Amino acid sequence: MSYKKNDILLFMTNEPQAHLCEMFSHETVIKEEIEKEPYYGFVKSVISAKDGIYLMQTLKPRKGCICVTETADIIRLVDKNELPEEEREREPREYMEAPNVYIPAHNADYSALTEQEHCIALVKEAMEHLFPGITIEEFNFKSDWFSHSQFVSTLDYFDAFRERIKDAAIKAKLLRMKDEILKHVPTARFKEYFTVKVGISTAVDTYYIIVAVSKEFDEVCVLRDINDRSNFFRSLGPEFVDLSHAVDHYRDKVLEVAFPKSTTTENK
Repeated sequence: MSYKKNDILLFMTNEPQAHLCEMFSHETVIKEEIEKEPYYGFVKSVISAKDGIYLMQTLKPRKGCICVTETADIIRLVDKNELPEEEREREPREYMEAPNVYIPAHNADYSALTEQEHCIALVKEAMEHLFPGITIEEFNFKSDWFSHSQFVSTLDYFDAFRERIKDAAIKAKLLRMKDEILKHVPTARFKEYFTVKVGISTAVDTYYIIVAVSKEFDEVCVLRDINDRSNFFRSLGPEFVDLSHAVDHYRDKVLEVAFPKSTTTENK
């Protein structure tokens, strides 16, 4: 059975307990070693309908935890009447909500289009519905933003900088760091998106925005500015954010060693 956004589910998760342990314990926490417990929550996002993966926000017994669940851990769909009225309503966390979301019509036939043409057609459709009257000058399709492959590409990009490092021990340590991140890339559960860079004409010039199209073609998000992009980034869930932080940390370490800051000593 597949579920949709805002469905309330009873499911098993260990993430609220793991989060508490990380906050209040001095020991290293291995999430998989913490026993799963039943939670009520609503579907924030369908990560993958075909694989049965969902981003959830818990309602009870601990409210507001953002976590990922899969079909194997879902006990059942919950009737809203089972919960007290104050617990039935979806309470979005604004800074973790995808902005300007458009859901494409299900009756449209895009079967004759290529992947790129399908994306651009959905972007046009979304812009017409969400921001009518805007003059669009150009579309530039990007295949691997907000995706597993983008993380791999980013890590590979810094190989050349890592090779500049003369200290073999440090170079080896950084390679191990990269390999450890690469182990987690394929298993990170988040909704993947294509992106289209859209050029919008004004009386003065052309400015550009990013539009994200889910790889299952079931959702379009228009990212008009840095705030929209930040909220969209967070809306992909904890596993995307954790992986992003790990990649950023690796990048910073490589650049820190490859291009050390020069220091000067003042004459006293």
